[in-house]
Amino acid sequence: MTGTEEDVTGNLLIGTATEQEFNASGYKYYIFSNNGDEGLGFYKQGTRNGASIKLKPHRAGLRLPVAIAPAKGFVVDFEAARRESETTGIRNGRPTTGPRQDVIYDLQGRRVTNPGRGIYIVNGKKVVKW
Repeated sequence: MTGTEEDVTGNLLIGTATEQEFNASGYKYYIFSNNGDEGLGFYKQGTRNGASIKLKPHRAGLRLPVAIAPAKGFVVDFEAARRESETTGIRNGRPTTGPRQDVIYDLQGRRVTNPGRGIYIVNGKKVVKW
């Protein structure tokens, strides 16, 4: 693998290329999962109570200092967001751009400004001018 290594100083996520267990005093550990009580989010893993996490290869977890670990949690609910963003009607339909000029090309792909009689491509459609 090639490339430039990124500086991840201060990143709260930890990850690994191989299966690994993370634990250190002064931190609480959380795994990103959809198996928790409130849907998709970061949860303490199994019976570890946040003291550690065991990650499979190419996975990441959240490592928080104990001082901020008890902060209020949040829930990512994509289904509720989708429901709230559904369009239920169209109001005040106004054009967002001015009128568009036709773009005309001949059959060789050259742009034409004053077409005479013949076959042309106008805005992507074939048109016959008499």
